[in-house]
Amino acid sequence: MAIVTPPSKVLVTGANGFIAVWIVRFLLEQGYAVRGTVRTDSKAKYLKERFAQHGSKLEVLVIPDMTAKGAFDESVKDVQGILHTAAPVITNGTYETVVTPSVDMTENILLSALKYGNELRRITVTSSVVTLMQPHEPGYTFTDKDWNEYALQELKDKGDKAAPHIFYFASKTLAERAAWKFYEEHKAEVKWDLETILFPYVFGPKFHEEYSNGKAQSFLYSHLEQQKLADTLGDAAGAWADVRDVALGHILSLQKEGAAGKRLIISAGGFAWQDVYDALATAQPKLEGIPKGTPGVPRKAFSIPDASKTNELLGMTYHSLAESARDTVLSVRSPGSF
Repeated sequence: MAIVTPPSKVLVTGANGFIAVWIVRFLLEQGYAVRGTVRTDSKAKYLKERFAQHGSKLEVLVIPDMTAKGAFDESVKDVQGILHTAAPVITNGTYETVVTPSVDMTENILLSALKYGNELRRITVTSSVVTLMQPHEPGYTFTDKDWNEYALQELKDKGDKAAPHIFYFASKTLAERAAWKFYEEHKAEVKWDLETILFPYVFGPKFHEEYSNGKAQSFLYSHLEQQKLADTLGDAAGAWADVRDVALGHILSLQKEGAAGKRLIISAGGFAWQDVYDALATAQPKLEGIPKGTPGVPRKAFSIPDASKTNELLGMTYHSLAESARDTVLSVRSPGSF
């Protein structure tokens, strides 16, 4: 069970993404060499300019189609670690546009690693807590033993008429299962370990280049702008984690011997939207234009993933909800401030 520490070279696929850019930043700051993959020349140019102070420590390869056979053959050579974050981000598609490419990307990079990853020690595949979470009674705690069989059955029963989120849930579940299946089939042939990272809604400051109408896209910020019904503010909204903690979790998965072969759940806990409003009310500096909601509204039971095993394995600590929500808002209102 070899670990990957600086100054090793780490491949980060989809290196321009929301989480991946923070991963690249932290890897470089810790003294790693980084090879990133992106789909276009413009994204490569952005990354090189953004991290210009690190010079040749950052290499960026353009791979227009990461679902193509052999797409990662060159990128896996002479790296000691891989953080595979690239995945389709389509919320309203079909099996062929959402599920197939997600599985193909995962299988592609593992096949390239098998063929050409002679120096590899670890591969971490970015997954999601949606691979765990299916309908249960309120208050159920999900663990790394859970799998989202519900989404797979919905897709089987309804095909392209399934609800849009089912395609995303199924894509993450099938891609992660494909990774573990591949590893089990080839474990005797490889010298590297496999881990998967499962995380929930991600809050925190935007550091990547993706802006829409001058405003960074943000799940949390877009919800702050919506008027919610007062009696729903205490409903369970899901689990959350700060983007900086998720990024560091990826790096720690390479560095901690005990992480090998694990499904690593990263989560700071469950939240209701009133929790976000209450947290932002305490934030410093004080933020204007934030809804107050209905302080004191009763909270309903959460069904959330249990991150305790991962926290112990990796030594995880988390930003507070107030810090994460505040920094999200600041980064959206002042692009480039982080």
